[in-house]
Amino acid sequence: MLRRFVSKIHLVLYFFSIAIIWLEAIITPALVQNIVASFTNQELGLLWKVLILGILGNLILLLGLAGKRYYYARLITDIDSENSRKISDLLFFLPQTVIEVIHHYTEEDLKHYDQVIHLSKEK
Repeated sequence: MLRRFVSKIHLVLYFFSIAIIWLEAIITPALVQNIVASFTNQELGLLWKVLILGILGNLILLLGLAGKRYYYARLITDIDSENSRKISDLLFFLPQTVIEVIHHYTEEDLKHYDQVIHLSKEK
């Protein structure tokens, strides 16, 4: 009875999807670790390359989904709190101007910024 609903191609696609998810689960932590190491070593050239490739990848995904009228946004959230704090500390003490969009913050976090702009959906 199950054969009427699930064909071999469905099973192949299912297992292929699982393989991609497992591969991403293995690669993402190593990638994040390299990005954090680049921050601590201040290898900004590598960080710009990673940022540009990430933006291009998201634009390709957005273009692919635009025909279906979906909107896609992706944010790397695989950073643990310790590494997140290290990145924030580095951003606070850079000599360059940094524009940061944060969604979860404390009042203590806001004290580090020169200017804070609150955005809302109110009309």
